[in-house]
Amino acid sequence: MESVYNYKRGSKKAQEEMFGFIFVIILVSFLVVGVLIFSFSREREPVSRENLRVNNLLNAMMFYTTECEEKSLADLIVACKESELICLLSGPCGISQENVERILKSSLGKEDYYFQAYFTGIGQNFSIVEVKKGTCPGNREALKANSIYSTDDGKIVVELYSCPFP
Repeated sequence: MESVYNYKRGSKKAQEEMFGFIFVIILVSFLVVGVLIFSFSREREPVSRENLRVNNLLNAMMFYTTECEEKSLADLIVACKESELICLLSGPCGISQENVERILKSSLGKEDYYFQAYFTGIGQNFSIVEVKKGTCPGNREALKANSIYSTDDGKIVVELYSCPFP
């Protein structure tokens, strides 16, 4: 009879230990979930948020509809590279230059910036549109965004650098 009593007493102790073990596992799981929720709910770092802003600005600029036959800025840059005869007053290059200057001045305000659209192909590299304010990028930390457009004989690379003040 005594051995049965010890067996039952040992079984109860094992159940208590298992209950404690499960409680600890559940507690640790809640802590891990809490840490994960806290780490993902924090705001993005300022640099990545700013870089996203510059990237969005460049994308919006390329889709901006100009007064030249209602073509987008990207279309005008390609037309400028191809020397197309559209927008007879200023031509596609002049209209592109004017629109880039106006958009960047109103969007980036007092920040320094550098915008360049250039063509690169087999044996050819030349600038199409270039707008610069200040010493950006220079030796300063710059945020960069770029877009690439394919043409028959190469590609047009459009880059925007923004140098926010510290």
